[in-house]
Amino acid sequence: MVRRTSPDRFVTLMMAEIAADRSMLTICNAGHNPGYLVRKHGTIVDLDAGGIMLGVMEMFPFIQMEYSLEPGDLLAFYTDGIPEAEIGFEDMFGYDRLQYFLSENRDRPLPDIAQMLFQRVTSDTVPVGDDMAIVLVRVALGSGSKQTAEERGKAVA
Repeated sequence: MVRRTSPDRFVTLMMAEIAADRSMLTICNAGHNPGYLVRKHGTIVDLDAGGIMLGVMEMFPFIQMEYSLEPGDLLAFYTDGIPEAEIGFEDMFGYDRLQYFLSENRDRPLPDIAQMLFQRVTSDTVPVGDDMAIVLVRVALGSGSKQTAEERGKAVA
């Protein structure tokens, strides 16, 4: 990628993998905005471990981090158009407002959270200056159990 692109071009990437039992999240961030893990009680964990943007260096030692997940936790991944949205005269929505919004609305249905957020960051009078996208994932209630398949089979039998 480095050899095929000019120095002023790059790609950001956020990789997230949720374990099959929904108890663990593994992330690696390559220069993208930090994702957020909004705990069921409202605290927020920045998901920013990783490294630089792709296409800048041929070799870079990216790191990944693991986070435990609990039922009711909310994951949020978004493009920079959301925190950089102009919501008033020389005022951007910002990362602090985004975190507060997600924490305050974490229990709402996911489509409602996305719709309410887009209503907050867009207006009829200010043109949208950048792409805006958000991916929301909630850890289902009743998931996150550390039971083995054998234990689950015994519990059903």
